[in-house]
Amino acid sequence: MKNFFVLASVVVIPGALAFGAVAGCSSSDDATTDTTGTNGDAGGDGGSKDATPDTKPNRVDPTPTGQEEGTVGKVCSADSDCEVAGSVGDNSCSTSSYPEDDTFNTPVCIQAGCTVTANTLAGYQCDGTAGYCYTGGGSGTCLPFCSFDSTSMKSTCQGNNHCVLANAYSNDGVITGFGFCFGGCMKDADCNGTPGQKCQLTTGTCVAQKNFIPLQKQPGDACTAGDACNCDTLGGSSANKDKGICRAVCTTGAEGDTFCGTTTTNGKAWTCTAGLPTSDGKGSTYFTGQPDGLRGICAQPCEQESDCTFAVGTIGQKCTETSNGKYCLFPQ
Repeated sequence: MKNFFVLASVVVIPGALAFGAVAGCSSSDDATTDTTGTNGDAGGDGGSKDATPDTKPNRVDPTPTGQEEGTVGKVCSADSDCEVAGSVGDNSCSTSSYPEDDTFNTPVCIQAGCTVTANTLAGYQCDGTAGYCYTGGGSGTCLPFCSFDSTSMKSTCQGNNHCVLANAYSNDGVITGFGFCFGGCMKDADCNGTPGQKCQLTTGTCVAQKNFIPLQKQPGDACTAGDACNCDTLGGSSANKDKGICRAVCTTGAEGDTFCGTTTTNGKAWTCTAGLPTSDGKGSTYFTGQPDGLRGICAQPCEQESDCTFAVGTIGQKCTETSNGKYCLFPQ
């Protein structure tokens, strides 16, 4: 029996996962519900683009025929790398859909146009089972599919791209997270597509030199939405909703921890977390660990509430439990 979970809030700051409520919908493998997952923006401020590519109408056949290509997620350098004879013909290389900026660390095939058909694993998949239908930009875009459990990746991202959690399901008590592959660069060398691309640290995406915006503030600094940093804002409706703390996009694992560790607050070196929830707050266990290779954020570890001193107005960060430890994060 599979229990399908929809993460009510996924990416609320560029490349980071929220600790929003997780709504559980019990279903059989083929059951559906009228609720679909809420996808966040995988892009952000600082001149980057979100995960919805610029759709080229001539690339999409309004009445496609033939089989799906099944090439979404394949490393590519041209549209021809994504085409299969006798197929629908609606896949293209991400470099065609993202003008100038590669966005992905490694260019891959994507599909401009998809629909979430049901609140099940199959309902979110597209281009056969190769893609995940991302709807954060309004219309659906088929991005490379990825999945993982608490210890390892089950369906990996090609090239140097990294997995973003969007939804999860429980199969006999074993939680599997799934979502889409995207960028997540931490240095220029991570951008291995079009020569000359630079890592835009505000969003963890690869951009052309002319579109690159240097950081104006560093992780740990106070910020306001629109500042040239990855600003984790309070959100909500208060007068301070656009204020917050600068963070950085990272990749879970030793390299990400080293990258984050250049920031130290309250005597604690920051590390990389994907913010995987440990439970539903009602007694059900979710993730018990964090695999390497996920797109995450840098944050300060904590042991108790007093370790978290950053605040915006009267709202301070809380020592919040995640599957790879406790971190100072704003309450959701």
